Amino acid sequence: MKEKTSNLLQKIAKYLIFAGVIASLFFIGWRIATKGEYERRELAQCEALAVSAAFAVCEALDAPELAAYVQANGATEFVIDHMKMPGHNVVSVTITPEAEEFSVLARAETNWNSRSPQKAEFTARKTGGGVEYQRENEMANAFLALNGYGDPETEKRLTFAFPHELNCPVPFDVTATKTPGLHKTPLTVLRPAGRR
Repeated sequence: MKEKTSNLLQKIAKYLIFAGVIASLFFIGWRIATKGEYERRELAQCEALAVSAAFAVCEALDAPELAAYVQANGATEFVIDHMKMPGHNVVSVTITPEAEEFSVLARAETNWNSRSPQKAEFTARKTGGGVEYQRENEMANAFLALNGYGDPETEKRLTFAFPHELNCPVPFDVTATKTPGLHKTPLTVLRPAGRR
């Protein structure tokens, strides 16, 4: 009886090991097959965050306190806490005063857990007449065309403040929301708080 039980357990163990090897091969094959699309989506998400952050910051500069602070203190970096950011992506902006205008450099990077880390940058200029940007940027053009669209169910309020949890006298809020039309799947974009 003990020998039969031992043989049965050995057979079960062999089948389980075989099933585990087959499942691992399928998983590895799936990861390889989907890597290209995964990278494209990650890059599109970074581009959407960088573009939308730059435009949101340009609008936030309409607040006299923020504009005055940057004018008085020079190039200033702001970040969103990545732990609160949907997808834990890293988003930062550097605002640089230039006479009566501002240059805004926005950066976005995929989260630490990404299997294919991506990053993107986008520069816009806040002028008295509005916002200037490189017109050849397809993501920026698409974002502006879809500026009114977003899923209210996915909205989340976030705050740009100084990095490293330094005291920030001029924090400003944005709203993160999923928006279709920028990629095959909806992407998270940032909009000025209180505007859709």
